[in-house]
Amino acid sequence: MTYQEPTITELRDLVSRRLDQRWEAFAAEHPNLAAAIQRVQLVDSTVSLLIDDPDYQAALEAAARDRVVLHLGGQLGAIVDRLIDRLLRL
Repeated sequence: MTYQEPTITELRDLVSRRLDQRWEAFAAEHPNLAAAIQRVQLVDSTVSLLIDDPDYQAALEAAARDRVVLHLGGQLGAIVDRLIDRLLRL
């Protein structure tokens, strides 16, 4: 089983959705600044910072390990089911 890191497009979508959750409150508190900020540039800057962030890298590694464990757990369940089926046919 292989694990693929999120693509830049996926990261941009994630950052954009998270920014949407905070933007209205930010714009209400800082209307002039919000009007001057290039939202797309803010998303791109955040993605660039995210890629280099050690916590992000650690989260990706943890996700990869978790996926492997889930995959192996599924394989183990299938093996157990096969053996039980074999024993129940006796």
